Amino acid sequence: MVSAPLMPHLQTRTNVQQGLAYKSLRTVTASVEIWYGPDPSSTIIKEDSTFVEALFAIPDEETESKLHLQSPWLLRLGLDRAKMWSEDNSDKLIIRCRVIAGGDKDDEGMAGIEEDIFPRSWKTRC
Repeated sequence: MVSAPLMPHLQTRTNVQQGLAYKSLRTVTASVEIWYGPDPSSTIIKEDSTFVEALFAIPDEETESKLHLQSPWLLRLGLDRAKMWSEDNSDKLIIRCRVIAGGDKDDEGMAGIEEDIFPRSWKTRC
């Protein structure tokens, strides 16, 4: 049991803890970008090149087997460092997201118009 004088401190700590646990992506996102890059194993974004090269430096059969299923559209989220707690020493905190398609691609390498519409809907939701 917590003594009465400590209750306000305990409640403050609990409120802070809950506030951190329930941060939504919207509240910590500083930027939302949509890029077209048909090759997921490389990037045209200069500041992401080191990360992408490191990611593919060690071969991973599972990842490589699904590369052809990844959308050519990249959702790139920049997180607001002031609103995030991170031990990462990077100048920017970046999340790179691609959709993995479940169906076969057509002759042009596209699964249809949805691949174009879906990433644009991300930008309005984030």
